[in-house]
Amino acid sequence: HALRLFENPGNGNDWINIRLVGVKPPRGSGRGSNRAAIGARLTVHVESAPEGGTRAMRALHRTIGSGGSFGANPMEQHVGLGANATDVSIDVWWPASNTRQHFANVQKNQFLEITEFAKDYARVERKAVRLGGSK
Repeated sequence: HALRLFENPGNGNDWINIRLVGVKPPRGSGRGSNRAAIGARLTVHVESAPEGGTRAMRALHRTIGSGGSFGANPMEQHVGLGANATDVSIDVWWPASNTRQHFANVQKNQFLEITEFAKDYARVERKAVRLGGSK
C-alpha cells in the first residue's frame, strides 16, 4: 500500500491549529519573512483548570520547519492544549523582520491563520471528514 489514510478518533482534549503566513514586502521596502514562515517561532500559553485540581499555566513552543511526512514537523502547527483549557494566548516571532505579535483571549478548538504584521488572526473554517461513509 503506497498510500494510507489514518483517522484520528480524538480524545476529548482541547487543541488549536495554527498556520503562519509570512509577507515578503516589495523590493527595497524592508524585510519580511518567507511565505511558509520557516524559522518563525510560535508560543502558545494555556491555562487549564482540571476538575478538582489546581489551575496551571503552560507555555508550548514550536519552531516552523521545512515540512515532512506523517506529522514530522508539518507546516501547520496542531497544538494540544490538554483537558479543560480556560485561557489561551499566542505569541509569534518572525526572525527575518524581527516582528513580534501577541494575541490574547484566543478561543480553543479552532483553525487559525496568522499573517506577519497583521493586527488580528483569521479563523479558518474546515469541515470534518468521516471515513467509511456517513454514520
